[in-house]
Amino acid sequence: TSYTDFVTKYRDRRQMVYVGANDGMIHAFNAGFWDPTSKAFVTSPNSEVAHPLGSELWSYVPMNLLPHLQWLKQADYPHVYYMDGVGITQDVNIFPTTGDPTHPNGWGTILVMGMRFGGGAMSLDTDGDSVDDQTTGSGYVIMDFTDPEQPPVLLAEITAPEFGYTTSVPTIVKSRVPNVSGLDEDWDSPVTNEWTLVFGSGPHGASALSSGLSDQNARIIAVDLVEVYKNHTTGAAVDIYRAGFTPTDSLSETNSFVGDITATDWNRDLVDDAIYFGTASGNNTTATGKLMRLPLTSPFTAATLVDTGKPVISAPLTSTDSYNNRWVMAGTGRLFSRADNENIEQQYSIGVKEPKESDNTYDYDDAVSFSDLIDTTDVRVFADSSLELTDGSAFILSGNTIATFEDMQIGMKSEKGWKVKFEHDSSSPSGRSTS
Repeated sequence: TSYTDFVTKYRDRRQMVYVGANDGMIHAFNAGFWDPTSKAFVTSPNSEVAHPLGSELWSYVPMNLLPHLQWLKQADYPHVYYMDGVGITQDVNIFPTTGDPTHPNGWGTILVMGMRFGGGAMSLDTDGDSVDDQTTGSGYVIMDFTDPEQPPVLLAEITAPEFGYTTSVPTIVKSRVPNVSGLDEDWDSPVTNEWTLVFGSGPHGASALSSGLSDQNARIIAVDLVEVYKNHTTGAAVDIYRAGFTPTDSLSETNSFVGDITATDWNRDLVDDAIYFGTASGNNTTATGKLMRLPLTSPFTAATLVDTGKPVISAPLTSTDSYNNRWVMAGTGRLFSRADNENIEQQYSIGVKEPKESDNTYDYDDAVSFSDLIDTTDVRVFADSSLELTDGSAFILSGNTIATFEDMQIGMKSEKGWKVKFEHDSSSPSGRSTS
């Protein structure tokens, strides 16, 4: 209910396109206003400034990239990563609930963008005393752009040595519980209102940029967005790490880093239950990894869902089926450096069910063996629902001949999941999932 005023106010706001670029900037481009009558984007349906479609409205150079801009003017400039990450946007309830017309009932829209391989560490002398007193690094920019007709507001620019390069596309975890009195739910003053930015550490150390490798254990880092806003307004040095997560927490894999993150609210109660992510470890030619999950209840302990033996970089996709099974789908493979192009290992797309306990509950600590996933690479399904292998032979599942797609659905009910090989031959690199 507290969200209604926000939606009403901004339902028809200007559409925007936000993109990072290797000129060191986050760029904001005008995409106009959707006109359902003409079925087209227009420049000014009301009294807004009629910026041309596709025109740039603003750009921002993060502080951590400012010292890197010096290389752009060099005659022998080869290539430098700058604002190289993928941005995410989301409505969040982290603003003041009263007295702020831009953020009705505390709601607003934020942009979070990492630098990927931009923003390598540099020591700076900022006060001219010939002593370095500040270190920049690859980080994430958090901006409030709730009202596109106003200039954006920088809420934070976060970086720390343990982040490594910020290659992990983050997610925003919500936990919102109303104040209940009898049968009434009060969303204006919820008993729980947590909004957390979660991302993983990226490649770290001397070979991070050249080879996409890491010299530390992978870490999951959680930043309290409510504290980020408070810190922005007060200027106080507030610890923005969410309680229960610390930057020293790490996963058990050595020389590893984390891929993109997905948060999932399995039971649709507005409280996210778990995050899913992959890891990459080892070197380029023998890269390994896992598909993992981390339940969002203390003590926040990550566990392996599938040991793929292959790096998992792209964000997993989660879904439930008509039998209420919880599916997690992901692809394997990495592409960070020249050496990755030479990796000829077979890569996969997989779908796996979260294992259920005997009482149909989920403990999020059981692993599924990669070998137990049914290989459906050569299965082809026709328009009439008939099914066979690519060589024309029958597909056998658990001793049964599968003749139709419906048979396949029934047969898979008792299986743990499936896997499909990406196109590959023994001498060329396999296809791979990178986004």
